[in-house]
Amino acid sequence: MEKIKRLINCVLPDTICNMNCTYCYIGQQGTHACKSSVNPHTVKEIRSALSYERLGGGCHMNICAAGETLLVPYITELTSEFIEEGHIVSLVTNGTVHKVINELCDMPIEKRQKIFMKFSFHYLELKKGKLLDHFFQNVRKIQEADIGFTVELTVNDESIGYIDDIRKVCNEKLGCDCHIIESRQQDGKDWPRLTQLTMKEHQKKWGVFNSELFEFQQTIWGEKRNEFCYAGDWVVSIDLKNGDVCPCFGGGHVIDNIYRFLDRPIQFHAIGKNCPWGHCFAAHALLTHGVIPGFTAPTYAEVRNRCIPEQREWLGSSLKQIFSTRLSDYNQEYNIARKELTNFISGIEYGKYEMSDADKVLPHLLKYFKNNNYKNIAIYGAGRLGRALGELLEKCNLNVVCFLDKNYENINFEKPCVAIESVVESVDVIIISVHRVFYDIKEMLRLNNRADIISIIDLYVDEMNDNCL
Repeated sequence: MEKIKRLINCVLPDTICNMNCTYCYIGQQGTHACKSSVNPHTVKEIRSALSYERLGGGCHMNICAAGETLLVPYITELTSEFIEEGHIVSLVTNGTVHKVINELCDMPIEKRQKIFMKFSFHYLELKKGKLLDHFFQNVRKIQEADIGFTVELTVNDESIGYIDDIRKVCNEKLGCDCHIIESRQQDGKDWPRLTQLTMKEHQKKWGVFNSELFEFQQTIWGEKRNEFCYAGDWVVSIDLKNGDVCPCFGGGHVIDNIYRFLDRPIQFHAIGKNCPWGHCFAAHALLTHGVIPGFTAPTYAEVRNRCIPEQREWLGSSLKQIFSTRLSDYNQEYNIARKELTNFISGIEYGKYEMSDADKVLPHLLKYFKNNNYKNIAIYGAGRLGRALGELLEKCNLNVVCFLDKNYENINFEKPCVAIESVVESVDVIIISVHRVFYDIKEMLRLNNRADIISIIDLYVDEMNDNCL
């Protein structure tokens, strides 16, 4: 059976779309455009940057444009290349781009079985454009080509008066109700529901679809997640145009760039217990994939599939089996030392760490520096994270000789702060606290320094007998 090493949200910044839904998060921001943007990277370059080897195995590549995904000119080629690389590909689409759907259906069966079509059922827009029959014809075409699919309608107050009509056409064309998924206000932090109804009224209106997807969302929507989350490692979101890697579907601080240093590993780094968002609005994808080990949630297969008597299930047997697994089935959890280090780093970066919690990470740092015989240390980056690390090392009775920083002339600090080009003498190791540009800074530091150079995210002893929490 295929294994999913990571869930990769592949964002295509193209905002071109042939619909204008009021609940669309792009529409809320007023950023619709009339043409696709030009990607400076070829499809071959994108494939190389997200190779099987570099990602550590086959991944679930969720491709979604800022507009209509299938209007991106190279989408068929990208899908094919990702599949050849060993990945599973999901495509988010409004189901109206006939040409691309035909191209996908014409692929060899071995490729078709690794495609998952997420049809967004925009009933009002389809009805207005007289495209309902066209939409369902394309769904049927995908189904007959043995490509896994799901059909979901994003809840919106404007469609409430049409619920009976929506259910009728779905049962006529699909043999069952479509799935239902929450809409959200695009506020960038709390992601509240996009409705004027009370929660009770909202759930009653849309609950008639008996959608496992919607039902699961109701159990966790608005709940702050404080567990140790592997977003940033097992799950990331990547802008395929500029290459920036963020830890979550919700964004977050950039942790690496896929197009720099293609011969080196991507610097994956979990967010841990310091999620900066008000709740997990993408829980229907993240928690069902198992980004928080042990969290009670249905599988991704259970919230996407529909079983219709005398018909093939929406997912098909292959994708159903794959989407019934969890990321924790194929990934090793961090040991205690790495978890405490992760919580320290993400806590500082997202303004959630109290230095009074330092006792949790101190013994692990001491063990790391003792094992490597590091006593005299320099830190690159005199920002919040670098300074916080310096404080911790001082508590460990380690000698922080100096800081290095590109902006050294404007930094007033009790420790010396020197230019990145400086030769730092009598130092055992230089720690780079700005881990998202680790390789870039390491290259510059290596020109004048012979000390070991390591990233802050690697300051832990990799011993799995250092029990997992």
